[in-house]
Amino acid sequence: NPKVTLRPCNSRGAVAPGAVEVTGTARVVSGDEFANVQSLVKQKYGIWYGAIQALERVRAVFSRGPRGSDCAIVITLD
Repeated sequence: NPKVTLRPCNSRGAVAPGAVEVTGTARVVSGDEFANVQSLVKQKYGIWYGAIQALERVRAVFSRGPRGSDCAIVITLD
């Protein structure tokens, strides 16, 4: 079921009383669509995106888990 419900929250996940709930539809994207999402996120977050990517590379050196990702979830609001 691709239907989702969203409410804004702070960086700790706390939802303010009376926060407006919205609905939408989620879909997983990969390939060229994923590259486009990455580009948009990089434009929005700039240096912070680079910092997170660097931390991911360091984590990968000390971990046997998967490296990076090749897909994203795109949500279209109703």
